[in-house]
Amino acid sequence: MLDLAYAYYNSDTPELAIPEIDLFIRTYPTNSNMDYALYLKGYINYYNDNGLMAQFSKQDLSERDPKGLKDAYYAFSELVTKFPNSKYAPDAKQKMNYLVNALARGELFRARYYMQIKAYLAAIGRSQALIKNYPNTEYVEEALALQVVAYRELGELTQSQQTQQVLNLNFPKSPYVKSPWQFKDMPWYSFWRS
Repeated sequence: MLDLAYAYYNSDTPELAIPEIDLFIRTYPTNSNMDYALYLKGYINYYNDNGLMAQFSKQDLSERDPKGLKDAYYAFSELVTKFPNSKYAPDAKQKMNYLVNALARGELFRARYYMQIKAYLAAIGRSQALIKNYPNTEYVEEALALQVVAYRELGELTQSQQTQQVLNLNFPKSPYVKSPWQFKDMPWYSFWRS
């Protein structure tokens, strides 16, 4: 079953590989190759590029639909938790760190978009989700700064000031301490990325 799943993936049909792996996991939960099954599931979700244009444009993981990224994270997490001594665990841990940053960057990408179209409540919601779900990423600083401006635009000056205080305490050297957040485009196409 795992060989078939890998063959599906290798022949550019990952949509057939994942169900095959899931069937293996359900059918043989104590199999000695379970670590490989979880790794393969995470790997396929991690590298599933969601289309031909993503390959040519070098689309960032954060700009993709987060479902596959979350599925990859959960598979890698289960692998690392259940099989910490597996030969696949070190690579899974590294990919998990990258996935957390990509998911946080994706939330920021969407929050910026909402700020651009003046959907301030949605922007606040996305930035709060980023802070709650990915608190140890570098994107928390900008998420807080974005909230300060969004609250101010909504006329919620008390919330804006309180969020600014949180920003000042946690990021005293932030450029947003002296000047407010301003929209910067985060394009989906980045041909210059390596």
